[in-house]
Amino acid sequence: MRLLRQAFGLVLTAWVLLACQVVSRTPTPAPAPTLVPARTQPVEPTGEPTAYSLPTDMPPVLPNLTPTAVPSRIATDVCAGPSEVGLGQMSLAFVAAWDGDNDVYVIGGDGVGRRVFIQTEADEFGAAWSPDGKRLAYLAGQFDPIGPIDLRLFLSPAEGEVGIALAPELRVARPDLVWSPDGQWIAFPAEAVALGIVEISTRRAHTFSWIFGPELISWSADSERLIFAAVIAPRTVYYQLVGVDRDGEDIYEYSLDLGSIKSIAWHPYEERILYTSTLESIGTEVYVMDLDGSDVQRLTTTGGFDGLDKGDAEWSPDGARTAYKTVNWFQPDPAVDVRVPHHTLHVMNADGSGDLEIVAAPDDVGHAVNEFEWAPDGRHIAYASTRFSGKERGPSDLHVVDVCTGEDLLIAQDVLTYMLSWKPLP
Repeated sequence: MRLLRQAFGLVLTAWVLLACQVVSRTPTPAPAPTLVPARTQPVEPTGEPTAYSLPTDMPPVLPNLTPTAVPSRIATDVCAGPSEVGLGQMSLAFVAAWDGDNDVYVIGGDGVGRRVFIQTEADEFGAAWSPDGKRLAYLAGQFDPIGPIDLRLFLSPAEGEVGIALAPELRVARPDLVWSPDGQWIAFPAEAVALGIVEISTRRAHTFSWIFGPELISWSADSERLIFAAVIAPRTVYYQLVGVDRDGEDIYEYSLDLGSIKSIAWHPYEERILYTSTLESIGTEVYVMDLDGSDVQRLTTTGGFDGLDKGDAEWSPDGARTAYKTVNWFQPDPAVDVRVPHHTLHVMNADGSGDLEIVAAPDDVGHAVNEFEWAPDGRHIAYASTRFSGKERGPSDLHVVDVCTGEDLLIAQDVLTYMLSWKPLP
């Protein structure tokens, strides 16, 4: 699904570039965005990329974005010694159709102990562990990216019993479930392009509607706020950053100068936002900024239109590192104008230093990293990898890679790539 969202975002961005005059910008430093209330027209840059101004009647920071105290942790170097947690002590939930329909499976990080976890008469389309590891939320029903969609949200105890329905009156638009860090709420893209938030204790939900979206939902560390990407017409036809309080009373939009948003991740313990976006003359890169839109730092500098665009980016569990994938296109046959994905997976420090490719793309075939998820030990990443034979998409396999040694372990074959979810450690 992330591939579909990225492809759609690329089409929208190309449409904008054809319709508007491209503004020449230097690749560095990154544009310094500002947070502004909703307005009827886009904010237009004046002067150099770092010289943006706001009308005098618009405060640069909204009152509701005052930083909130959250727990702080000092990141430790997980690569300084042997792993404190064995792969076999961690487990991962995923979806496969090995018996003819989609079911939720659980497998050890070392590939041992695979078992079916949720198996119903309906198809399952993704699962997500609660932060305490005692419950598993999952989606069941019917889903076709270009056809009928009838997904409902269920909650199962950790033993794997068939779950109870949460907010059964609501349909989920896409396989995407995001638990709040306190484990009391689940956010998801609801039907009618709305953001759905369900309270676990009452099983009741409320929704907020936007023109197109939401996508890429991420919670704050205090579970009080969310940030996501949405298309707010008529101001833009590409995804911009939008924030909302959990109760929906305060909604705010970030400056359009951030570009077309491809991924979003709120820092686990700080008021920092990791995001990937496309700017006109820079291409798609990874950035980090403060919650109020200030102190923007561009973390990757080797891509752009002359190199590799960047895809999804995620914080490590301790916030000390980030992982991201590169997005390029490979032409298997020079005589045939058909291109397939050519992805790699990278890890770097939170400040952009120490960038290391940990999953390389084969030279002679297409290769897509569809989903990836940090393990709770902060040392391993699970990812679903799809290879292409010519232009034909092959099956997807599930791997676990050690970010310190580069050791890559194949743990399951022919899986579905809707969602991956590690069970939190006790």
